[in-house]
Amino acid sequence: MCRPKEGDVVVMRKKRGKKLLIKRVAACGNSTVEQRWGRLFCNRERLGAVHMADVFMDNGEVQKKWQVAPAHYFVLGDNPLYSTDSRDFGPVHSKNILGKVI
Repeated sequence: MCRPKEGDVVVMRKKRGKKLLIKRVAACGNSTVEQRWGRLFCNRERLGAVHMADVFMDNGEVQKKWQVAPAHYFVLGDNPLYSTDSRDFGPVHSKNILGKVI
């Protein structure tokens, strides 16, 4: 399988799950993802149109931070308000990525 890149849609499993999930790669290994101002940033660059509800708004300080290790991916659902994704279960190891959706 070729390596997914940011923006690719992948089929994956969580670390201890059998259920297949379809998620979009938001960040690849050696990245830092932060949640602040109700938005997500990768290496201090805003991640596209990903925006959480106003209930997550803050004063701009980092609310959450994830280090994406080599061979890992930070994945998001396309409906971020209702998705269970890397914001909940953390970055996903490449061995849990089964393939890209084409």
